[in-house]
Amino acid sequence: MRSKFLAATAVASLAATASADTVMMKFAGPVSGRGITVNVNGTADTVFAGLLSHQITSGTGAGASLVGSLESYCIDVLEPLSFSEFEFDLAELTDAPVTPPPPAPPTATINQAQADAIARLYTAAAGAQFGSNADFNAAFQITLWEIVNDFDTASSTLSLTAGDFQAGGLNTITTGFVGDLFAAATSDSIGLTPGLRALTSLTQQDQIFQIVIPLPTTAGLAAVGLAAIGLRRRR
Repeated sequence: MRSKFLAATAVASLAATASADTVMMKFAGPVSGRGITVNVNGTADTVFAGLLSHQITSGTGAGASLVGSLESYCIDVLEPLSFSEFEFDLAELTDAPVTPPPPAPPTATINQAQADAIARLYTAAAGAQFGSNADFNAAFQITLWEIVNDFDTASSTLSLTAGDFQAGGLNTITTGFVGDLFAAATSDSIGLTPGLRALTSLTQQDQIFQIVIPLPTTAGLAAVGLAAIGLRRRR
């Protein structure tokens, strides 16, 4: 059974980005998550969904402040991810390309509705996506993929079994977290986490990073109901 290590959503402290802002980055390995099956625009595969680690060895402009270890989640589902170094550009989240299975070129960029749904997802998770709960980390990645591939203003719906992105092979705990995160991402009552940007490459998985890292707190999690849910499912 073939498994890809998929990444993206880098987290760091960073100023506003420009076209000259780049980083040299390589994949360092998975941190926490689950193996799942996916179908993207008719292409099926077995992938790793969860939190991953990267190493940034150098950067230009604002990218220089990212040198060091970096944890991340993925925008692209089936794009490659390499242990070799590749250059990534820093961009606005709404400039990040949406890429179908290789070798097809990008078909669109993340739209504003999708960017807002992602920002609500970060607010709801309140830092828990960078913890060690493998089921939650897998659910967070799956929700990101679903938003990028299927969410739009007209339908405002998310589903694991319909649309361009579909996921299977989930255990009941991960499925439960996915439902909670789907609800959070589409809720008008949840605020938008500011400062989300993208790391993009023509040959590697594109990524999202966050300018400000919110510290996970019990109060923050309880505010959106995820703390109690997480404790219940861990028992």
